[in-house]
Amino acid sequence: MKPRSHTDLAIPAALVAEIQTAADDEHRPATEVVRDALEGYLENRRWRLRELASQRTRELGLPDDELPLTAEHRATMREKIAQGVRSLRDGKGADGDAFFAKIEAQFEVLERQGDK
Repeated sequence: MKPRSHTDLAIPAALVAEIQTAADDEHRPATEVVRDALEGYLENRRWRLRELASQRTRELGLPDDELPLTAEHRATMREKIAQGVRSLRDGKGADGDAFFAKIEAQFEVLERQGDK
């Protein structure tokens, strides 16, 4: 595969020597060794980020899209729905636009915390 673009990177001499040794040992170009190493690193990073997102999702009490809903989660959701119905019957309904504005503001705070 021919490179599509060139990017100058500063790589310490000791690391270049190790890359070249690996390339020689494996009878392939050093660029392939570097590309494979970077792809492996980035795949690992994507996995860690997915895990972090799943952890945050669980901490917020939300279902993880990759996990089946548990009986506990379903029971919690049913109770929250029942509370909402009781509130409506008691005349304690909330304005939908105001409610969603509040939720969006909370998500923005969480996103900013996640960026730290």
